[in-house]
Amino acid sequence: MAEQHNSEPQPSKIIQTLLAKGRREGYITSDEVQQVLPQGAKAQA
Repeated sequence: MAEQHNSEPQPSKIIQTLLAKGRREGYITSDEVQQVLPQGAKAQA
């Protein structure tokens, strides 16, 4: 049960993945960012 917190996606890891995708494809749309970020981060963005 100690690993339970790892079931939630880690925003920094997701963002790093998204940035890597952006570097590969040459762009990142704000829609993609909004889809990837969790609800809490959306409210702050």
